[in-house]
Amino acid sequence: MAFLLNRPPLLAVLVLLTGTAAAEAGDAGFYLGASGALTGARTDFSHAGGTDEAEYDLGYGLSGFAGYAFGQGLRAELELGIRQNDISNIDTSITDADGGETRADTAFANIIYDIDTQSRFTPYLGAGIGVAHVSHGLVQRVAGDTVHDDYTTIAGQAIAGVSLKIDDKWDAFADYRHVWTGEHATVNSAGVAVDSSYRAQSINLGLKRRF
Repeated sequence: MAFLLNRPPLLAVLVLLTGTAAAEAGDAGFYLGASGALTGARTDFSHAGGTDEAEYDLGYGLSGFAGYAFGQGLRAELELGIRQNDISNIDTSITDADGGETRADTAFANIIYDIDTQSRFTPYLGAGIGVAHVSHGLVQRVAGDTVHDDYTTIAGQAIAGVSLKIDDKWDAFADYRHVWTGEHATVNSAGVAVDSSYRAQSINLGLKRRF
C-alpha cells in the first residue's frame, strides 16, 4: 500500500480505471418497459389476376418488453406487441366499397445498440426476429371477394430511436419500427388462392425502468 501511495500518478490511474469499470458495470442490468404507438400498415394480396394492395387508416399499437443491458452499449430484449388497423382502400378494379381490418400480434427477440453521446440523450439502433399472428377480418374486395383468415408466420423488424434519461432508474424513449412478415397462402371466400404479406410502420412512445 505504501508503494502505491508514494506514487500519486499510478494511484490516480488506478482510481480512474476503477471508476470507469464501476460506471460500465452500472450500465449493465435488467430492465422492463412499455410503449404505445401510432401505426400505419399495408398488406399485398397476390393472386392469379394480379396484386391487390390494401392500405389502412392510422391505427394503434401497444407493446411490453423485458431486457438485459450487457454494458458497452449492447442489450437484448424480448418484446410482445399488437398492431390494429382498419382498411381505408384496396387498390383493385372492383368498385364495391372496401372494408375490414387487420391485426398483428407479434413476439420478437431484439438486439439493440445504444450510441453513447455523453449526455442524457442516447440514440439507438436495433433489429428483431420472431413471429407474427396476423388476423384479416372480413377484408374486401380481394380477387373479387372477401378474405377472412388468421395465420402465424416468421417476422422481422428494424428499430431506430432515442431515449432520454429521466433519473437513475427511468428512461423515456421514442422510436420508429418497421415490421414485415413472410408470405402466407390462403383463399378468399370464393375459393380463389391468395398469397398475403403484411408490413407495418409505427412511431412508439414509452417508458423503461432499469433494475
